[in-house]
Amino acid sequence: MARKARKDLNTNVFSITQQANKKVFETDNDRDVFIELIEQTQKKFDFLVYAYCLLDDYSFKLIINAKKQSISKIMQSLIVSYMHHRKSETKLFYQRFKSKPLYTKEEVIAEIHNVNVRSKTIYNSYCVVNNTLSHSIDWLTSVDEQPIDFIKSATPASEHQLQNMVDDFLKEHNCDMMKIKDDKQLRNECIVRLRKQTNCSLKQIGYILGGLSESTISKILKNIEQEG
Repeated sequence: MARKARKDLNTNVFSITQQANKKVFETDNDRDVFIELIEQTQKKFDFLVYAYCLLDDYSFKLIINAKKQSISKIMQSLIVSYMHHRKSETKLFYQRFKSKPLYTKEEVIAEIHNVNVRSKTIYNSYCVVNNTLSHSIDWLTSVDEQPIDFIKSATPASEHQLQNMVDDFLKEHNCDMMKIKDDKQLRNECIVRLRKQTNCSLKQIGYILGGLSESTISKILKNIEQEG
């Protein structure tokens, strides 16, 4: 059965998991600083944080409403800031973060509860959601306080979102980028899908597909339109 295409572009809300292959949270001070950096990043990019959890010494999870922001830029800023704290000259997180799109309030609540089940650490914002914290964390947004705006505004797709869509296309057709470059029909089908499902620029599509020029993408789309 072919895998269904992701719907990242139809939602603002994501559950994000970042995994490392080495210990990145050595001490409680590291953990405290990291949570402070989440707050600083939230204020810098003006997105909503529904929940966070330092799952263990190697990974963390965020549940956020990115609003108009790129989750790639949000994560890059957070991780670079933490590297400065650790005075690390090499990457702490070698693997790319994983993002799971969420489409309903029920999904958000379920995801928060699932995180709490996985980890009983004190470095977990479930206490805020569950109203058991003795003091408030004003930069966290309660899912019960206001309606959640899931629909993504009409802003250009990020490189991360486009890459996810291309990855899904490759898996759906059981191929790789080399085959896309060699098979013009398959390449053109991918171009049409990206253009229809996003409001990305021709330059973005060309870049994500290996450096095709804007004029080439434009000609392909015009030819397909004329054939249709």
